[in-house]
Formats: sequence, structure tokens, C-alpha cells
Amino acid sequence: MSYEKSKISISPFPIVRSFIAVFLFINLVGIIDLPLYNNKLENVKVIYLFLIALVSFALPAFFFRIIKFKISERDIKFDKHKLVRILFYAINLITVFSIIYTNVRNGQIIIFSEDDRFGPTVITNLFVYMSIVITLTYYSCILLENKKLKAKYFVFLAFQSILFLSLGFRSPLISLLGGFFVIFYTIRNDYQNNLKRVFSFKILVSALLLLALMSSIASFRVSRKYDLGRYYKNIDDKYLEENTYLEPFVPTLSLFRYDQQIVSTLIEEKEGDPMYLGLAFANIKTLLPGTQWAARNIIGDITGARSRPDGVPWSITPTLQGALFVDGGYVFVAIGFFMAALLMEILRKYVRKRKNPFTVALYGIVGVSLLKCIHTGYIDVPFLIIIASLFFLKFIVYNINYKKISI
Repeated sequence: MSYEKSKISISPFPIVRSFIAVFLFINLVGIIDLPLYNNKLENVKVIYLFLIALVSFALPAFFFRIIKFKISERDIKFDKHKLVRILFYAINLITVFSIIYTNVRNGQIIIFSEDDRFGPTVITNLFVYMSIVITLTYYSCILLENKKLKAKYFVFLAFQSILFLSLGFRSPLISLLGGFFVIFYTIRNDYQNNLKRVFSFKILVSALLLLALMSSIASFRVSRKYDLGRYYKNIDDKYLEENTYLEPFVPTLSLFRYDQQIVSTLIEEKEGDPMYLGLAFANIKTLLPGTQWAARNIIGDITGARSRPDGVPWSITPTLQGALFVDGGYVFVAIGFFMAALLMEILRKYVRKRKNPFTVALYGIVGVSLLKCIHTGYIDVPFLIIIASLFFLKFIVYNINYKKISI
């Protein structure tokens, strides 16, 4: 089978520009004393930390953009795409049944329960992560073959998203949809290029709708256990009553404001008392036997968050600059954002040279994870599992003699 390779081009999704835009939006919305907020953010060091992070990312990104890295080009191995297709159907079939079984075993759809979203089995979670990887890889194969993504693929993506959402987590959903958008934009062929305009009115509207959806999911989850008015206590109820159009965005706005309040507390508590990467390695330690606190639980302990019934502090997101500050102060913030810029620029150049479906999927997964880190802080164990799954599946695909397999 032959494909018109000359009509395939790689135009990497602008992760760096998107990172800067999202970083500015999330932080400025949280830092600026909007009339919707009922208190003022008085710690000026929060602004210093924000500016250090911004400059440490933007300037190196521009510098690395003009530097040439020696990366050899390789042809697309189209014969391996059939094996990717087999894995796509097999892994997603197992994933669908695993998620359905998990919900049935729970007695109800997990998102409608209170704390059972922390209860899906290890096998179910593993296949969810593998499903993300193989779906993004298979869709990359289709685009690299100069084919159009038909309606059925978008329908399956929606079905897959609903299944992931039924487990009560937003993170896999963001990884799947965000990763898909990145690969869809990155691979240019003869089809649907009119949809591949990142900075357009349609994309802006879609982003706002997605933000409203994520906020609504957050509100629903919170409403299962708390009174919404008391939970979003940094929001001015009177102002909200006069501006009801803001209601769909209250969870997000409240969260961004709370992020900066947490950063302020972290500066007050940990300035001059760094953990020297202790926070960075905390998530990895959770894989060890015994009870280990994850990074966000440690942040919860530092900020005085309430404890769960098992005595572990509640999970608190510190933002990326907040997490880096806890580990090493202002210097670590600068180094961390510098390394993030270097990583994305290397991946950007790599994906242009290696027209490989797994490489494109890797670019999408890492790019989306970096964007999530703006709010959540350090990467967590699921991200490591997703990356490990990607390299495992890539090893299977490129180390099996496909000629011995007939479809």
C-alpha cells in the first residue's frame, strides 16, 4: 500500500505559545483583585514568583527556537500501522468492558457517588491510560496516511470521553481530548485543514465551552458533599447575584483565585526552608510499599488543609511555580520553567523530523500535561504510566515482524 507522503507535513501545535497564553490567563485571573472576589491578595511576592516563572520560560523558549538540533529524519513505516489498528481495537474493547464492569460493581455510575471515584481497580486505570495512548497513536496513523478522520472516529472519541468521565476523573478526559486536538492540528494532509486554526474565534468559543463544562463537572462533584455557596467562599455572593452570567465559570474563577492564595501561603511557610526536591519525588514514592504522601498531600499539610478519615492531609494543587518554590525557592522556579521550555522545544523539533505516530502522540501527551501542570504542579504517577505505556506499545509495534500476521 502506498501513500502520498509529499502531501503530509508536520506543523507542531504551538505548545509554547499556548503555555504562555494559559499561564498568563490562569495566573492573572487569580492575582488581579476582580470585583467577583470578596478579599484582596496582599502578598506582593506572589507577583514576583509569577514574573520569574514567565520570564524563565518565555526567553529560553525564544532562544531554543532559533537553535538547530541535530535530529536525523526517518521515513514513515506505514506497514506498522496495521498492527497499531489491531491494538487500537483490542485495547479499547478491554477498556470499555473494564469501565462498565467497574461501574456495575460499584452499584452506580461512579461520578454520581461521593468518594468512589478513588476506587476504580488498578487494571481499569491501566487500560484507561493505554487507551489514551493507542487512540492518539491510531488517529495519528490515519492522518499520516493522508486520510480523513471520518465521523465514526469523532463519535468514538465522544463515547470514550463519556466512559472516562463516568469514573469521576477529569484528568484522563483532558489528556484524551487535549492530546487529540494537538495531533489533529500537528499533522497536515489534504483533509480538514480548515479546522486546524488554533487562534480562531471557533477555537475560542470551544475553549470557553470546555471551561464551562469542566466547571460544571467540578460544581456537580462538590455539590455531592458540600454547600456550593460555602465551598466557593472567596466569591462575593452579592456580586454574583447581580452578574448571573458568571455562574458557569464560578468554580474555575474561584479555583484560580485559590491557587494564588495557596502560593501566598507556601511563600510564607517555606521561604528559606526548601525541601530540595523532596516534593518532586513524593509522587514516585507513592509506588513504594506502605503509606506515602503524594506531593499534593504534602502541600495540604503545609497549608493546613483538613485531613481525610485516614489522617492523610487533603490534596491541594500548588501551581507549578508554587511546587518549584517549595523545593528550592526562587532559583528552582527559574530552573524549572527553563527546563520546561527546553523540553518542549526539543520535542517540537523532534516531531518535525520523525513523522512517527508514537512521536506525535508523545508530543500531544507531554504538551497537554505541561499545560495541566500550570495549575496542578508536578506531574503525577498517571502521567508516568501513560509515558511508560507509550514506549511499551511502541516497542511491541516496531519489534514484531508484521509479515507473519495476516488480517
